[in-house]
Amino acid sequence: MVYMPSHLFTEEVLAVLYALSPNLNTYHDLQTSLLKRFKLTEQGFQKRFRTLVPQSGQDFDSFLNQFAKLLGRWLEAAEIKTKTATSQS
Repeated sequence: MVYMPSHLFTEEVLAVLYALSPNLNTYHDLQTSLLKRFKLTEQGFQKRFRTLVPQSGQDFDSFLNQFAKLLGRWLEAAEIKTKTATSQS
């Protein structure tokens, strides 16, 4: 069983943790369960990426930054390796 310091979590997270606690044996199990619950998975990021639209009054640079950040999170969740501008490979 993973030790869960309850004062560090919101009520919603605690509800998820206690519902899952018999099945949690490692940090990885906990992380995976929470990511799925809060839709921070490949499919969740894909949906958010594909439906992203500029907010009212949002400038292009801000939107482009949000777009790139969301794309990066989607690729990371999909475990796709990318070449960054700083890599020399």
